[in-house]
Amino acid sequence: SQRSQSPQNKERIKPNRAAYPTTHLKRLSVRPLPTSIMNIFISASLSILLFSVHSVTSFSTICTRQQTTFRAATTRIYGTSRPDTADAVAEALRISKEFGATSPEARVAWDAVEEMDSNDSSAAFSSTITTSAKGDYFNQIQSLAFLMKETKEKLSQMKTLANHLMELELTDPSLTQLGPEAENIRNALAEAKAAVGVHGPHSPEAESAWSALDDCVNLDECEVDSHYRYSAAALKAHHSYDAVVDAESIQEAIEAFEKIENFARFVEVEKNRLDIKSA
Repeated sequence: SQRSQSPQNKERIKPNRAAYPTTHLKRLSVRPLPTSIMNIFISASLSILLFSVHSVTSFSTICTRQQTTFRAATTRIYGTSRPDTADAVAEALRISKEFGATSPEARVAWDAVEEMDSNDSSAAFSSTITTSAKGDYFNQIQSLAFLMKETKEKLSQMKTLANHLMELELTDPSLTQLGPEAENIRNALAEAKAAVGVHGPHSPEAESAWSALDDCVNLDECEVDSHYRYSAAALKAHHSYDAVVDAESIQEAIEAFEKIENFARFVEVEKNRLDIKSA
């Protein structure tokens, strides 16, 4: 049986370490790779290196071509000058001021400006403006023209309503007058209007005064500290402190609407100019 093996058998199974000397094992560990394997490894390394160089070169060439194309397109879009329509624009402004921004005379004058602009073929203007600034200017004009076109009808409606309010105000001033029960609101209103007249509509003083006015409208009682009303007494000559929407504020709104309409014409002319030059 296997359990009753003799010592001689156990010695026969034991490996003969003398047959594998240590020096021979060391020589095996440092034996060089065969020549065929080395050739394959070198060829693969060279192929990878050449592919990397080719990829970098191709990417650089593509970037250069894209930059050249972008510069050419930028020059084509922005490389033209503003047409000489200064006299026509000045005349259109004069007519708009004299006859009104929406009058037939003003429309004819502005149509003449647009026609002159569309027929212009001026030379390239100064390249001192950077490409990014030109692109930003182009985008801003396009966006502004789009928004103004979208709100043109609403702006016209607001101006019409303001004119109707003016007619009602002139016909019956009592419609907008604050009664004796609104003394606190009247004081807060005077503060707000005086602050706007003295410090400007977007000043911290005006914002604080308008906030106090809002509180007075929402509360039955409110206290108002006077800072501007008495020092700006001259404002009483053109603003009424007894009406929230007084005739002067309505007139200022109507004039503001007309200025916006005029500005919209400028933006539309500039948009058409840029569109024609970029075509």
